[in-house]
Amino acid sequence: MVVLVLLAILLVQGEISYTTTYGALGGFIPSLDDSILPAAGLGLRVVLAVVLVVLWLLKAKRTLFKTIIVVNALLMLGLLMNLSALMRCCLS
Repeated sequence: MVVLVLLAILLVQGEISYTTTYGALGGFIPSLDDSILPAAGLGLRVVLAVVLVVLWLLKAKRTLFKTIIVVNALLMLGLLMNLSALMRCCLS
């Protein structure tokens, strides 16, 4: 169940990152236009989703538990990066 929730969160955060980089909000954040960070972040989310699903299917509980902790930390970092980019955009 936890894996399904994390996959849903990965999907939603991926949509937020895509929108702030390439979508409707893309032109408002000029610092992301020439950066590799948005593409790397989206790629990292895909890799994390694949790792979670593989560990879940292999029933590697201990490794899955540690991976869930790492994924949560990375997702929090991604949210903070999106928030800081939007704050810079709106406050300037």
